[in-house]
This record gives sequence, C-alpha cells and structure tokens, in this order.
Amino acid sequence: MLTLSLLMVALGLLCWPASLATRRLARLSPNRSSLLGNGLLFVRHRRTVLLGVAVAVMGCGVAVFGIAVPAALALLAGAAWWHRRAQRRTRAAVAGTAALVEAVGALGDELRAGVHPAVAAESVAMESSERTAVVLRTVAAAERHGGEPKPDTDSVHHNGVTEEVLGQLVRCWVLARRHGLPLAGVLEAVRRDAEAVVRLARQVDGKMAGPRASAAVLAALPLAGVALGEAMGAHPVRVLSSTPVGQGLLVVGACFVFAGVVWSAALTTRVVAR
Repeated sequence: MLTLSLLMVALGLLCWPASLATRRLARLSPNRSSLLGNGLLFVRHRRTVLLGVAVAVMGCGVAVFGIAVPAALALLAGAAWWHRRAQRRTRAAVAGTAALVEAVGALGDELRAGVHPAVAAESVAMESSERTAVVLRTVAAAERHGGEPKPDTDSVHHNGVTEEVLGQLVRCWVLARRHGLPLAGVLEAVRRDAEAVVRLARQVDGKMAGPRASAAVLAALPLAGVALGEAMGAHPVRVLSSTPVGQGLLVVGACFVFAGVVWSAALTTRVVAR
C-alpha cells in the first residue's frame, strides 16, 4: 500500500497543470522572479520534486517486493506519461502554428496600414511566442540595416510545421524585398497556406481521437484482466508479486505495454504532424 500511495503521489505531481497565466506574466515582465515568486519556482523545480518522489517509490518498492514489481510499475507509469506527453506535444504544435498564423495576419495588417516593415515586425514580436518573436526581430533588424534575414534551414527540417512556416515567412520576406513585391500580399499568401495547414492538422487530430482511445483501452486491458482474476479468486497479484515466474512475466508484460503505447503514440502524432 505504501508503494502504491507513493506512486499515486508521483503521478499526481506529474499531472500537475502549469499555470498559463504564470507563463504569460513571465514572458511580459522584465523582472520575472519578483513578480511570480514561489509559484514559478515550483513550476521550474517540479521535475526535481517528481524525480525525488520516484526515487523514493523505487527504493521502498525494491525493499518490499524486490526489483521486478517496482520496475513493472515504473514501466506502466512511463507508458501513461508518454501517452500524455504525446497528446500535449501534438496540441501544442497545432496551437503554436495557429498563433503563428495570427502573428502573420497581424503583420500584414500593420503593413497595409502603412507602418514601416521593421516597426511592424517589432510590434507583432512583442505579442508573439518566443520563437516567432526571435524571427520577427531578426527580420526587423535586417530591414533597418538594409540586409537580408537568413532562414534557419536546420530548424525547418527538424522542428516541425511551425519552423517550416517561419522559414517560409523569412524566405518570402527576402524575395519581396529583393524583387520589389508588395510585402503585405506575399505575407497574406503565407498566412493562407499556414491556415490551411492548421485546419488540416486539427481535422486529422480529431480523427486520431478514436485510434488513441483504442490504444489506451488496449493498454489498460491487462489491468482489467488482473482485477477479474482477483474477483474470481485466482490471486494473480500474489503470483505476479511473489513468485519468480510471475515477476518475470510481470516485467515482460509491462515492457509490452510500454512499447505498445510508445508505438501507437508515434503513429498518431506522426500523422498529425504531417
């Protein structure tokens, strides 16, 4: 019971939601530590606390059951964490690209209103995400000094759709300034293309909800089988926790569950990302 209780505490800390308001304030305030205080410190050190609790859980489990049961529980907890992490990354990628679409649209509106391109880029950068703001400030600096911003080709190939759109933004900016094209019109084309990408990604993500739910149900079926065996009086928990063969099978089964969760997450997130 002690091991299970500590495991539940570790999972609770893992699922503790980070405050979006805290992140927004941290981005806007020049003096982050004085503004956010202990809340931001807790968010920053949450992984350290979680690691300490996990080590305590493993130590207690090894002392009581040996190495097999804690290893299996760690694999199952890792599978749950991986599943949640994959979902959060997919949604964050889509949300980041959607925010980039809004930033490109705002930049085009500023340019159509007659604002200088460098001033417009800096103005939009103040309200954009960190990565988008870096690109826009680079573009603004190049515009002020009469140079050309250089697209980051490595990021475009390795960091997903958002980086691809940012690289497209920089290239279109360079072409527009080099050939005298209307910059607002070129950015509008980039915005429409990125908007179509976001729309498609959201549709695919919605269609992947069924396969993700099926994968989660299949991963939980062994636990249901153990519960059914206990209800029938077969005592599978005692076999899996106290006999060498049962402990070996427990670890092998946990490895299969972890591998299945990782593989299904890779398949569903890869479809959305593309």
